[in-house]
Amino acid sequence: MRLSSAIFLTMLMGIGTIRTEAQRLVRSEPASGAMNVPVGISEIRFHFDCAMNTGGWSFMKSNQGTFPPPQGDNRRPWADARCCRLRIGRLEPGTTYAVQLNSARKRGFRSARTGTPIPVSVVVFTTAAARIEISGDDGQPRQQVQRKRETMASRPPCPEGWQSFNSEFLGFQAYVPPGFFARMRGRSILSVERTNGKPTAAFMTPIMPRGKTTAGRLATQFIKVSSRLDPNYRARILEGGSDTETYAAFTTNIAGQRVEDKFLAIMTAGGSMAFVMGVVAPQGRLQSELPLLSKIVQGFGFTLPKGRWTRYRSPGNNVTLEVPMGWNVVTSEGRVTKNEIDWEAYDPRNPEARAFSVTPKFCSQNMLRLPLYAMRGYKVAVFQSPQQCVQASINQVYQGARVTSVKPNPVLTRICKQIFGSLARNLGNLQAGGFDVAVFDCLAETQSRSGVVQIAFCCAISQLVFSGGITGQYVQTDVWCKGWCAPKEQFLSASPVLDRIQDSMKYTTRYIKRVHKAEAGRAKVLQNTWNQMNKIDKEINQKHWETQDAISEMYGDHWSEMGGYVNENTGQIEKFDPDKIVKNSSGEIVSLEEVAKGVSPDEATVLRDAYSNDYMRGMYGRTIFRP
Repeated sequence: MRLSSAIFLTMLMGIGTIRTEAQRLVRSEPASGAMNVPVGISEIRFHFDCAMNTGGWSFMKSNQGTFPPPQGDNRRPWADARCCRLRIGRLEPGTTYAVQLNSARKRGFRSARTGTPIPVSVVVFTTAAARIEISGDDGQPRQQVQRKRETMASRPPCPEGWQSFNSEFLGFQAYVPPGFFARMRGRSILSVERTNGKPTAAFMTPIMPRGKTTAGRLATQFIKVSSRLDPNYRARILEGGSDTETYAAFTTNIAGQRVEDKFLAIMTAGGSMAFVMGVVAPQGRLQSELPLLSKIVQGFGFTLPKGRWTRYRSPGNNVTLEVPMGWNVVTSEGRVTKNEIDWEAYDPRNPEARAFSVTPKFCSQNMLRLPLYAMRGYKVAVFQSPQQCVQASINQVYQGARVTSVKPNPVLTRICKQIFGSLARNLGNLQAGGFDVAVFDCLAETQSRSGVVQIAFCCAISQLVFSGGITGQYVQTDVWCKGWCAPKEQFLSASPVLDRIQDSMKYTTRYIKRVHKAEAGRAKVLQNTWNQMNKIDKEINQKHWETQDAISEMYGDHWSEMGGYVNENTGQIEKFDPDKIVKNSSGEIVSLEEVAKGVSPDEATVLRDAYSNDYMRGMYGRTIFRP
C-alpha cells in the first residue's frame, strides 16, 4: 500500500520533531527568581520535561549568586527520572544563591533516551533577610527591623547599556559604561577609564594581607609608598584609620594635569582579603564625575583567577614574556638579520586577539644601496608627517589597516630623548645632521573574515638625518610598535589580558650585551631603561599613573597566589599550596592549618571552593564616596 506524499511528509515531520526535541529544565523548587526563600529549606528540586539519565548530573557554580552549601548524601540525587535533588545545609539570610546545571564542558544532565544534554540552565533565588526584635521598656516587642547582612550581599546587576567585563585569567569583574574601557595597571590594578584622554577613572586592587593588618595601616602604607614614587603626590586621611575601613584623598599630576582622587581601603569580613577602591578625575571635576564613577566601583568584583600564567623565553634567549598557559608565541629570531626581535602572542582558540611588538625600518633610496641596510630589512620611505609613518608601520603588521587616531605621548617622548640625548648633541655639535625621537599613542582598525578588528598600539619613531654631499640627504627612520588587537566586540574583555602580556615583555641582559657591545654595567643600565619604559602607559590617550602602581609594588602578585578554599567555621579563605591539600577519610578537603596544629583530618573543618562572594565578602554597598 502506497502512502500519499502529504501523509509521508507529515510522518517525516513528526519523526524529525521527536528526534530534535530539546530536553530541558522546566521548573525548580524554590522557583528561579524567587525572593524571601526560607533559610531552613533542606534541598533544591529540579524538574525536567523528559526522563533523564539518572547515572549522571552536573551541579555547577554561577557568577549570578553564591552556590548553596551542600550537605548530606548527594551521591544519589535523583528522586525519580524527572526530578533531581540537591541536599543543602542552612542558608544565610538576605543572600542570593545560584545553581547552574551543565556547562560547556560538563554535561551530566542528559536525556535517558537520546543522551542529549540539556542546555546550560541557572536557578537563582534569594533568601529572606534576618529579623531582629527591638523590645520596649515593658519587654514587649514594638517593631521588627530588617537586618542587612553586609557579609554576603550580592553584586548588583549590570546596568542597562553597559558592558560586563569578566576575565578568567585575571579574576577581575567590572561593569563598563559607554565611553569607558577596562585595562590593567601594574600587575594587579583594574582600572575603568574614559576613552577621550581625560584622566577620569575608577580603580580597584585586591590585597591578600600579609599577617594581621587593618584598613588604616593599609591606607597609610599606600600613601607612604605613593609619596615616595611621585613627588607631586599629596594625600590625607579623611575618615577612619579604623580596623575595617579608611577613607582618604590625594592630589597629583597626570601628564601635566592636576587631578584629585578619593580612595577607600576596606578589610573584608573575616580579614582574609582587603581591597583599595578609588575614583580619580581632573581637579574641579571630581564632584560632577562622582555619581558615575561610584556606580562603576559598586560593580567591581573579584574571584579566583582560572588558568595559569607561564614565562616564555624566546629560542635565542633574547626576549621573555608572561603569557597564559596554552597560548602561542611567535618570534622573528633566526628568520631576519636585524637586531630587534618582533613577536606575537595569541590564544590559538581566538587568534585574532593578540599582543605584538614589531620594529619596521625605513630609509631613503640612497641608503638602501648599502648592503647593511638591505640585509636588516629596511624599506624605502621618507615621511612628511608622523601619521604617514604610523600608517606605513601598522600596514607591515596588518595589511589594509586604517589608522583612526595618532596622539603624542609627551611622557614617553621625554624619556626616549633622554636615552638618545648624547647622539643628538654630538650630531648637532658636528653640524653633520640631526636626530629626533617622538612617541605616539595610536588606534587603528582592520577588516578580518569575522568583522572589524580594533588595534591599540604605541609607536616610537626615531629619525636620523645627515648630509651625504652630492648624493643628497641620508634619512634613517626606525619605528617600534607595541600593542594589541582584538575583534571590536571582544576588545573590552581582551584588552586587560593582552595589556598584561605586553607589559611583561623584557629584553634579556644577554641580548642587550650582544647588540650594544656593552660591558655588564652598561647592559644593566639599558635593561633598567627598558624595564622603566615597560612600566609607562602604552594605552591610548592615557599617561603614567605612578600613584596607582604603588599598590602593585607593595603587594605584587601576592593575591594571585592564594588558595581557593574557605573555612566554613571562620569564613576565612585559607592560603596553602594546592599540592599540599589534606583530605579526610571521606575524600573531603579539610583545613591544612588545623591539621598542622595536630587536629585529625576527620575532625578538621571541611573546606569548600571559594566563590566570588567569598573574596568580596562585605564589600558590596560599602564603597560610598562622599562629595
